[in-house]
Amino acid sequence: MKKATVSLASIILIFGVFLHSSAWAQEELILHYKTSANILENPFGAGYMAGTNGYNDTGKYQRFDFAEEVTLTGAGLYFGVLEQGDGAFGDITLVIRKVADDGEPGELLRDQVVGLGTMSTGEEGNYITLDTPVSLAEAGVTSIFIGMEWEESLDNEFALLSDKDGEGDDANRVWERFDNGEYNDFQRTRNPDFSWGIDIDLWISAMYSIPTSAEPQNTELAGRFHLGQNYPNPFNPSTVIEYHLPHSAEVRLEVFNLMGQRITLLHEGIQQAGRHQAQFDASSLAGGVYFYQLATPEMTMQRTMTLVK
Repeated sequence: MKKATVSLASIILIFGVFLHSSAWAQEELILHYKTSANILENPFGAGYMAGTNGYNDTGKYQRFDFAEEVTLTGAGLYFGVLEQGDGAFGDITLVIRKVADDGEPGELLRDQVVGLGTMSTGEEGNYITLDTPVSLAEAGVTSIFIGMEWEESLDNEFALLSDKDGEGDDANRVWERFDNGEYNDFQRTRNPDFSWGIDIDLWISAMYSIPTSAEPQNTELAGRFHLGQNYPNPFNPSTVIEYHLPHSAEVRLEVFNLMGQRITLLHEGIQQAGRHQAQFDASSLAGGVYFYQLATPEMTMQRTMTLVK
């Protein structure tokens, strides 16, 4: 089962979006499948499974399965290795691709150049806001790949953090591209003679939004997790946070300030499927923007709320 985490970097990113559009920020959410941080070396030669290696791989991809047609606003890349080599740091391309009928990365929806020299290593991650958001409704899909691609001639060595074998939920969400342009999945279901034969997820996160008008009704919630907008909002001094679980799950509901410091833990423990509520009393807090987060072993969701005093 997946452990959900929140980082200061992700909170700072969401606050940056808030400064540009409060309506957008209130709907900003994060989806990731990452569990334990590992650097997986190539067991058959030079380089890394989740990055550059002696086989001249030119792309690594993580599939994301959404419950609805959201709008993708950015992505997080968590590097474990960044080595310049003999020359300067070059560029990679952050890509958003459809899932093809055979399961591999397909049609390109968006690409954006990222300078490796601007990236850093560590579990805090590097958060990239898309110049143009990607509407999955317009693309007609609910699953996409987020990945990084690079030219074979790139003279840098790098690798994403990734899970260890067995932490990928047997969901086959990770693919790679070879130097001949062909793809294969890490679990080798397509071609058992290539790739790694491991069950992992890459440390890539998806930043996305749900339009206010798309807030689901009761009848639409049965099969998915949902974190609702608190009400009232803005509020003083208390507000109600409502969320829905599609099945019994271990739940953590927390509130953070803009510095990433936890203000309070509203709930921790197993809850049954269905709709739940928690009241947040901010009588002792200063007015401003706060974040509340719902975390389960399967996903993390965050929203903002505003305390007015």
